[in-house]
Amino acid sequence: MQLDLGDVPAWTALVLSGAAVYVATRANRHARDSAAASKDSAGSARRSADAAERQALAAEAAIPPPPPQVAWRVEWVSKQRYLLRNIGVGTATGVKVEVRNAHPLAGLKLGDGTLESNQSVSFLIMGSMGRPAPTELWVSWDGQEEPIAVAI
Repeated sequence: MQLDLGDVPAWTALVLSGAAVYVATRANRHARDSAAASKDSAGSARRSADAAERQALAAEAAIPPPPPQVAWRVEWVSKQRYLLRNIGVGTATGVKVEVRNAHPLAGLKLGDGTLESNQSVSFLIMGSMGRPAPTELWVSWDGQEEPIAVAI
């Protein structure tokens, strides 16, 4: 019994081409898997960037606003004596105080109209039967020409 292989180089070429098809198929599968992983990675990166942006916006929104340059508070001292205090961080110049529909304030002397931060000026409030004591002062200063109400 004699084995006739025919054309040996042709059979060798056939086996090698089968091996090449096998290697190419595996490479194609790996390339598809790599492309899918790349898409997943890009989606994850996009979601991460969106989350970081939302977190940055939330952190920025959580930062409290700076304190006002000029703000006012009326403080009771004793009996009829009160203080008008600048509770802002800046100096108020050209300060003017009005009382509407009530007795004028006694002893309110603003001098040159300048109140530094945390500085106050003393005054008296005296009501009577004919005119009640005021419940608010109307204060204006340079940079705030329209008077604002300050509760007493």
